[in-house]
Amino acid sequence: MRESDWVPSAGMRMVYTSAPDDVFIPGRDRLVRRFERWARRQRRPVDPFTVEALLDHRWADGDGLLSRWQPEDLEEALLDWFPRRCADQHLLHGLLDKLGAPFAEAMADQRRYGLAKFWATRMVDEGVDPYGPCRH
Repeated sequence: MRESDWVPSAGMRMVYTSAPDDVFIPGRDRLVRRFERWARRQRRPVDPFTVEALLDHRWADGDGLLSRWQPEDLEEALLDWFPRRCADQHLLHGLLDKLGAPFAEAMADQRRYGLAKFWATRMVDEGVDPYGPCRH
């Protein structure tokens, strides 16, 4: 694992399926604080409100699994949760506009690739279908 990869501390609760408010909210607040500290150490900007809103979405409308995100989860958060719950649409639009180019750069930066992405990218570059006939 690279130094820049963020992982919650050992013992940090990440599953809040059907958890009541008085259990989830303090856990969410601890997670946001730890994430902010990590972002500062990495010199990465972070908007605590956005992180909190995404965690609220996973708890209230999702499955409560805070550390498991699929592309459709993020799509639902951006296209359903934020429009329904966030009064300041300019904040979200500004964030998305600001992150567009840096996101594209980060996705193309091979130094950020994990092991699986590195090899899958190499396979595709060489014309090998990673989902080809050897798939089990």
